[in-house]
Amino acid sequence: MKGMFSHTKHLSVKRISLWIFGIGTLCALSFFPDEFVSNPSPKTLGALLLFLPGIWFFAQWIVSHSSLQKDAVGIVPGLALALWILSVHVSGLLLKDFYAGMAVGTITLGCLGYITLEYKGRSRVSTYAYPPLLWWSAVICTLLLLPTVALKDAWDKLSIVTGHFSITEQIVNGIYPPRHLTFANVVLPYHYGVDTLFAMVRSTFRLRFDIAIDLVTTALFFYSARLYGHIGVRLFGKKVGPFAACLGTFSSGFPFLFGFGFNDMPEPVISNWFQQPWTLGIPMFLTLFLMLTNIETEKKASPSSLAAIMLVTMVLGIAQTALYGIFVGSVFVWAALTWLIVIVRSTGKESTKRPHHLIDIVYAVVAGAFISLFISQTSSLILGAISQSIVPRDGVLRGSWSQMILWNLQCFSIPFLFGIMGMIRARKMSMPALIMALGSLFVFNGYTYLYSWDIVKFTQVVWLPLAIFAAGYLAYLLTHGRYYWRVAALVPSVCLVAANMMFLWHWGSEGFRAWYIGDNVGMHTALWMEFPRKNIPPDFVNALAWVRQRVRAGEITLLPSEERTADAVVLAGLPVLLTGWGDHSLGFSLEDISRRNSIYENISSDVYQQYADEGVRWIVFSPESSIAPQINEWLSQQLITPVAEFGDTIVYEFTFPRVDS
Repeated sequence: MKGMFSHTKHLSVKRISLWIFGIGTLCALSFFPDEFVSNPSPKTLGALLLFLPGIWFFAQWIVSHSSLQKDAVGIVPGLALALWILSVHVSGLLLKDFYAGMAVGTITLGCLGYITLEYKGRSRVSTYAYPPLLWWSAVICTLLLLPTVALKDAWDKLSIVTGHFSITEQIVNGIYPPRHLTFANVVLPYHYGVDTLFAMVRSTFRLRFDIAIDLVTTALFFYSARLYGHIGVRLFGKKVGPFAACLGTFSSGFPFLFGFGFNDMPEPVISNWFQQPWTLGIPMFLTLFLMLTNIETEKKASPSSLAAIMLVTMVLGIAQTALYGIFVGSVFVWAALTWLIVIVRSTGKESTKRPHHLIDIVYAVVAGAFISLFISQTSSLILGAISQSIVPRDGVLRGSWSQMILWNLQCFSIPFLFGIMGMIRARKMSMPALIMALGSLFVFNGYTYLYSWDIVKFTQVVWLPLAIFAAGYLAYLLTHGRYYWRVAALVPSVCLVAANMMFLWHWGSEGFRAWYIGDNVGMHTALWMEFPRKNIPPDFVNALAWVRQRVRAGEITLLPSEERTADAVVLAGLPVLLTGWGDHSLGFSLEDISRRNSIYENISSDVYQQYADEGVRWIVFSPESSIAPQINEWLSQQLITPVAEFGDTIVYEFTFPRVDS
């Protein structure tokens, strides 16, 4: 049966050929040269490519035995990704080694998937199939993002010690769970799920780390565009898909538009794709929203459906903390309010049918949230933020109620207005989306974050559920309304996406000028442009590659200068003494940060015991180093010993007892 809905088919020659082509392409990618620092991952890891299709088959099997079959085309990719991340993450935690976790998790899940092929039957449910226009819409959206992805890197990847480049590279060194890059004795208190995914892709496909991050960002953006279109079809009809994909992906408020209004507006939603936790958090949230939309429409939830919700909720928990916390709380409130409404309506009348499927959803989300707290640092992050960092505002935002209202109108008026109109039109899933938006709005306006402006992340959470309904409703008007309605819908549609498009134009043009002029325009130049300008000596790069293959969890490396220290963190994922931006916000005391800075800035021969206490094991010494007298004295005292030499760069190892991991 052809068309928008078709029956699922058994494996065909065409599909098998596509799998062979895909695996062959990935095998070719696995030999992509790493010209920055030698990749320490085992070459045999490429064999895991053979098991990745099995994970996809396992996700298909779960969906085919659930009540989610109708939306399998949208749910299976997100579920397969969640399964792979969870299998590697949990295995890595248990085995305390990233590569052992990669092997055990991927092979186990892949084998299960191949086994399920024997039990895969023909679906009797008419399933949704993406029309060509929806595919093209997602492709066009992705092409609009791609130049900025290729030309720019956000500062929290490239310019801070514990950033997404350094976290990814530390995981690639085999250390799991990752440690803080300054206080290496502490397991990283951060939602590092996306960094685990970057490391998985980098290691499996043998890609350079910045290319792996850009590849994952591009692929998940494309998937998210498809999901916006898919959800739009579910809520507003099959014609809206292509428009909903484009409008949903780029929808935002009115910040930064033509210099209008306040100068401290949050960046638009599209910026989230360069703040990497959102790169995984957004598609996981949309996958969950599509699952809940399916269940709310069908009014039933099979055990397999609930298992899928639980699994994706767990990954959302290790992906993006603010989005995860608001989503879980909103599901609770949604179920409670719905039951309360049913009870009120049935008072004194005939018994009204109870929405038991909502209780099932709550059980699944609670189970996923509960397990997520134990398999990640989300628990300490949330509890620490709530108890110490997120506090009530002293007064109101912007100083007065009128200024606060104007600020919020500039941020949210367009998505909120058309989002509410869309909720009224769709009815389905309106309550949880509205609860998410209002809850995030309340947190942002009523509370502040002590250490940074990170409370603004809740504005992003406001936009996401509103974008689903605003984009879907405007797409509905553009495709279903009369001529004058279609024309009238163009203006709010343009306004909805204007801020995002201007952001992409601004960052993309900065990146282009940096490439064209040969200068770091805007301080966000992509690593592939920035690295050659550093003129890092090849001997130093080789020394870093040698150390990273031997560094263990909790061990710190001394480098010849602050610039080379930053290079070692970003390019090789090596923990260092240098502190970075945001350490205090992750729970490290000012006393500890001050002590570490003092040790780093005053390297001397008589404080080697402090280095032992801090976990220092390695020294990479080169002619540009300023600590030659200390090196000579430590050598004379037999406190260090040379272990490797690369031209004029020497690697030393401290002889005091090694730290425990």
